[in-house]
Amino acid sequence: RGAAASRTSDVGVVATLLVEILDHAPGAPTNSAGAQKEVDLRRIKDCLPDRPTHDELPPVLLEIFGRRTRAHLRELDILYSRSHGGQSLAQFVCGKLVAGVLCDAIQLLLGRAEEYYAHKLHAAFYGLKKTPALGLKSLGSQRRLLSRSGLMTHDETVVSIISSRHGRDLSGIIEAYGRVYGKELGVELKANMLAAPDVAKLACAVLEHCPPYKSPDERTGGRNR
Repeated sequence: RGAAASRTSDVGVVATLLVEILDHAPGAPTNSAGAQKEVDLRRIKDCLPDRPTHDELPPVLLEIFGRRTRAHLRELDILYSRSHGGQSLAQFVCGKLVAGVLCDAIQLLLGRAEEYYAHKLHAAFYGLKKTPALGLKSLGSQRRLLSRSGLMTHDETVVSIISSRHGRDLSGIIEAYGRVYGKELGVELKANMLAAPDVAKLACAVLEHCPPYKSPDERTGGRNR
């Protein structure tokens, strides 16, 4: 009953953020104009609670993450990282301000989804301690201690990611994993899923049939520049 209540609370928190994003999407470009980045960074830093919260997003964060463009949020992340020795804004927010499923939402809003899933796969292979960029304390609902230590591959996470992404999305994850960790994702799958060889074989087959990766500029003919 307690676990079910926790999941319901998580869904409610993310739903509140999603509704905020959808309701304020038309005004997001205006809300992201001018010197708003510096103002937002200052407000985030001033928003330190006594401890990270699982069950609600502080009003300041709900406004900033719900009423700004993705481009604006990514620029916030870059500015924060430059002035804090490479630490990302996601690491600060997830470590100091929010916890639980809210960390997933913040990570996806601040960064490239492909890199987020690449980090999550790395954590599934090697443990959360060796994947600090992810900023999570557990993976999924099973093997939490193992996922922290990296003593065993978190198969549930690997399967959920590869089975739920397809086409260009999956190609982007393959590219991001190789770029960030310097290893081929298919090779990593085979090396780390020895206890489930049939699952690894199927996952590798899915990866091999992905279309070639194209950067955002290649897909838009350079219009993203």
